Amino acid sequence: MSLDEVAELRRRLAEAEETLRAIRDGDVDALVVEQQNVSQVFDIGGGAEAYHVFMEAMHVGAAAIDGTGRILYANARLTAVLGFTQNSVQGSRFTDIAPEEVAAAVERIMPRAALGVASEEVGFDRLGEQVHYILTATPLRLSTTHGFAITFTDVSERVRAEAAEQSERAAHAVIASANEAVVVCDREGVITHANAAAELSFGGDLLGLPFADAIPLIFPDATGLLQAEDIVRMVVDGASVQGVEAHAPKAPKVKDYLVSAAPCRWAMT
Repeated sequence: MSLDEVAELRRRLAEAEETLRAIRDGDVDALVVEQQNVSQVFDIGGGAEAYHVFMEAMHVGAAAIDGTGRILYANARLTAVLGFTQNSVQGSRFTDIAPEEVAAAVERIMPRAALGVASEEVGFDRLGEQVHYILTATPLRLSTTHGFAITFTDVSERVRAEAAEQSERAAHAVIASANEAVVVCDREGVITHANAAAELSFGGDLLGLPFADAIPLIFPDATGLLQAEDIVRMVVDGASVQGVEAHAPKAPKVKDYLVSAAPCRWAMT
């Protein structure tokens, strides 16, 4: 996710929070929602039903819960995230139906939300995939009912991008500090990273070159059946190579090596 996309996500979150605050404080009588170039006007003065319609028009998952955590209404986006139908959740306690991590986060932010807007980021497993959401709760009053409005904003792509970036930085540090020659290739076998030891061993800048061209290897024990291209292909297919004897005839100094290779999980190619 790019910085512009992150900024847009934060803008939408702030906008949703401000809208909920305005509804709660009675500062607005109606809302105009733009959807597919069509403007829809919702009369908030109509009570809970009008509020339900507004929640369905939101771009994030949203729920209204009472002071005990019982769901008054949850929009379709949120029930899809949780894996339920809308009819099945209404009247249930949020903490009874939500994933354990989400339930715990809701319980933590409700006391803080009684004093104002409260937010917390939470990750949980959904159909075997780790997802991340920002939960934001604010006090809510609909007619005589007091409770909380909660929004769920999906930030999974941002979290994955940040984790991949951190992992890549750590991998760069390991590669740079290694005494052995280390190169990283993309799925096409083109070298994307090389440490100083690799450049010294194989004669200069290796970046952007196909591995088989930059580091031509002969495998004496393979009697010509194994080529440098085969090493890359095996790793792309998920296999690992450990300690294979190789001869590098074009290397300027040391020409005999033990070659090991494995898939590189942090690579962004």
